[in-house]
Amino acid sequence: MRNTKRNAVLKFWQEIVFILFIGLLLYEITEYALLGQTIDRWDVFLICLLIPLFIGLIGQFFWIKRTLAIALSFLLGFGSIVFIFMALYSLALTSTKITQAISMLILGIFLFFAAITMPNKSIYNLNLDKTKS
Repeated sequence: MRNTKRNAVLKFWQEIVFILFIGLLLYEITEYALLGQTIDRWDVFLICLLIPLFIGLIGQFFWIKRTLAIALSFLLGFGSIVFIFMALYSLALTSTKITQAISMLILGIFLFFAAITMPNKSIYNLNLDKTKS
């Protein structure tokens, strides 16, 4: 019983990773706005982009739709590529924060791998359904 629950959760490891990072980012933006700092148009744009993405990731737990997984994979993969380029830019220009830039690059590569493997679980579920019938 315990292994089946763990396997069910591990099947969604990509969504869990992105929910944690996007939730942390939304928390930081909200905390920054509530502490009296000004919020500009880029922050509003980021919130308007991240909230539907966050809801879509949570929805993937309940629906397990291939089209939603492909759309989320594309959006999160693009964001991960931007994150990797930011890390490379930081790595090229800084001489004091090399470890932070390298850790950012490793995290970006991990997030990109998680994004491109997200639709694979729905293919696996379709193959299981065909073998049961």
